[in-house]
Amino acid sequence: MSTTTSKKQPKKQAKADTLGKETYLRWYKDMLLMRRFEEKCGMLYTMQKFGGFCHLYIGQEAILAGMVTAIRPTDRV
Repeated sequence: MSTTTSKKQPKKQAKADTLGKETYLRWYKDMLLMRRFEEKCGMLYTMQKFGGFCHLYIGQEAILAGMVTAIRPTDRV
């Protein structure tokens, strides 16, 4: 039985700095604003300032910050 050997090609590394410092800073500021809003909503809900159901997404801010950057005006969200 014959065997063949092949060399694996090295994978190309993704560049993490392609977006620029301004983009990362904008994301950080947006995530901080989202977190503060969620915290305020939670506080007001526990004080019974509004009724209904209040599901907080604390810890998920990065998902929204990235999505807002990626969507186009014609996308439905």
